[in-house]
Amino acid sequence: MSQTTNSINNDESDNESVWSEEGSIKEKMTDCIAKVEDLFEMMNVRFRKDWSCCMSCGHAEAKSEGWENYVFYHSQATDSLKEGDTEVHLAFLFTDEMKPKVLEMIKANSDILQWAGNDHTTIYVTCDAELMKKQVIEDEKRQKFMESKLN
Repeated sequence: MSQTTNSINNDESDNESVWSEEGSIKEKMTDCIAKVEDLFEMMNVRFRKDWSCCMSCGHAEAKSEGWENYVFYHSQATDSLKEGDTEVHLAFLFTDEMKPKVLEMIKANSDILQWAGNDHTTIYVTCDAELMKKQVIEDEKRQKFMESKLN
């Protein structure tokens, strides 16, 4: 069993009747996260699940380790995944050299990943096509708003 599966499925208080069906939402999300992990790791970008208690502490810990290129989701997100969420937001830090490569990879995997390249947003991961459509629309609106503020 992968570490991702363990981090999502290790809570005995989960409602087993909801998650016992093969192909369940939880199983699909576990598979989705495993795929995303593989994509980042192939690029030599550290991927950490259940990393730290929150985004601020996660960044501080990663920086104290001397990491340059990394993505993570924190324990609060893990708790939400255990409860059945079909989305997770990844915090990240990329070097200027790595950022365009990551953006290209994300665009190539737009069925499960969304990010416009903005350093002030998170990378969105989901196995739910309807949620992805909504996220794309929200990102487009956010991008237009930010562009209007710059003009």
